[in-house]
Amino acid sequence: MYCCNSLFWIYILFDVAITLLYVYINEKSEEKEKSIKIKWIEEHYFAFSFLCMLLCWSPYILCYLPGSVPHDGYWQLNMAFGINPLTNHHPWVITFIYGVVMRIGRYISDNFGIFMIVAIFTVIEILCYASVCNSLKKWGASKKVYIGTLVFFSVVPAFGGYAQAVIKDNIFTALLALFFIIYIDICIQHGKNIEIKKMVILFLVGMMVCLSRNNGVYIVIPSMVCLILYVQKERSRYVILLICLMVCYQGLEGYVAPQLGVEKGSVKEVLSIPFQQTARYIKEYPEEVTLKEKKAINDILSYDGIKENYNPEISDFVKNTFREGSEDK
Repeated sequence: MYCCNSLFWIYILFDVAITLLYVYINEKSEEKEKSIKIKWIEEHYFAFSFLCMLLCWSPYILCYLPGSVPHDGYWQLNMAFGINPLTNHHPWVITFIYGVVMRIGRYISDNFGIFMIVAIFTVIEILCYASVCNSLKKWGASKKVYIGTLVFFSVVPAFGGYAQAVIKDNIFTALLALFFIIYIDICIQHGKNIEIKKMVILFLVGMMVCLSRNNGVYIVIPSMVCLILYVQKERSRYVILLICLMVCYQGLEGYVAPQLGVEKGSVKEVLSIPFQQTARYIKEYPEEVTLKEKKAINDILSYDGIKENYNPEISDFVKNTFREGSEDK
């Protein structure tokens, strides 16, 4: 009897010991597994950021399959297929890319062509934003900053929601973010010798920003001038880079585009703000507008049209009353 009791307690102690050992090993294993996962994320933050954004943007893309085509995107597709006159009202390079991708996709169906445009541009946009997140980590930003930035790009609907749309603003915004990440990286290292490769990348991304939206050049060129004034080493290289940017851009816009039959966009696009100011003045203080001012305005815009259609948030309604041929006035 005594022997049986002893064996029983030995069994209990052995069972408890084995259980505790199992729990300990399991916890260590989970900690190690968790540590491996965290280490992988830390070492491959670019890939992790890309996958997170792709996952978070996917519901928008799936819900709107094959993708939505707003007015501007529809207009560009019509220009690419010769339905509308080919102009630089919307950046012609993006218009040509839309046309090429759409033609390839149409071998399967029209919808597949739209989906191909959305898919290709979405991947490019995510690559740009993933570079932003990865650069912040590389620069030594706190976890709150670079993880918060990833969360921002992943969950704010302005990014994923617009990714499913065929519109130039998406790619322009992503390329602009990438341009300034490279730009800031060069500024951080301004006292060191910058690799030629990085300068070439800055040039290429800068060109893409200029060509993805007509006002992109007004951001890139002044930024490059500021960079030249800021850097301490190899300033002449940045001067050459700026000259190359200007020559290439002017060559594409001034020579290549006309050769391809691209007409210049209307001057009204650069006058949105003064047009809006004029419309607001007419709307709020019509009694102060003199006959001479009314005639001058009416020669360029439809006076009655802008008074009725003025919208403080959108300039299109006012711009659309612009009288073509009045550029000299």
